[in-house]
Amino acid sequence: MKSLKSAARSGLLVTATLASALALGACSAGQISQTADQVPAINGTNADADNNSLSVRDLTVILDPHDANNNTLRFIITNQDPKTAGSAQGENASHKHEVTLTKVTLDGTDVTFNGELPPIGRGCTLFSDSADALQTGPQDGTEKNQCIYRVSNTIENKDFAYAGHLPVTFTFDNGTTINMDATVNAPQLPAGSLERSVHGGEESGLQNAK
Repeated sequence: MKSLKSAARSGLLVTATLASALALGACSAGQISQTADQVPAINGTNADADNNSLSVRDLTVILDPHDANNNTLRFIITNQDPKTAGSAQGENASHKHEVTLTKVTLDGTDVTFNGELPPIGRGCTLFSDSADALQTGPQDGTEKNQCIYRVSNTIENKDFAYAGHLPVTFTFDNGTTINMDATVNAPQLPAGSLERSVHGGEESGLQNAK
């Protein structure tokens, strides 16, 4: 069972990651000519649709060495479609040019989502991670004029190697497809939180990832 301190640290990491991705997404929406390789990485990999209408940020395969239920594909998708920019205001603007994520494959295998994937309006964001990670972050809704939706997912660990790369394909209902590679990592730990044994050695637990 996770301690309250660990849960709080996880929540801070989720919130910080999401805030960074939203900042990058807003920047991309304002500068449509910006390409994927010009966007600095958060922790995972980043890419944009060919027409820059959709962005994927912080794509990372997370393999928890202690709990297989927390094996997940973390990503943040933002609808940055410029077509409605300046043409609508408020709630109506976010509902125009909605797009829905219909399928995600990791190394050829479908990612399992634990809930319905909502339509993503312009300026809105879909954040997906493990259930534990999403639970410790802020809830769905409009936050500082950003509509953010959260849906957890789980993946099967097919003996994936840490620090490796795996192909991921995102498919949307408007025909858009984004292909990219995800890095494979263990859950992120805040600085100074790594546990040590009584002998002074680090307890990484990575060798028990399977």
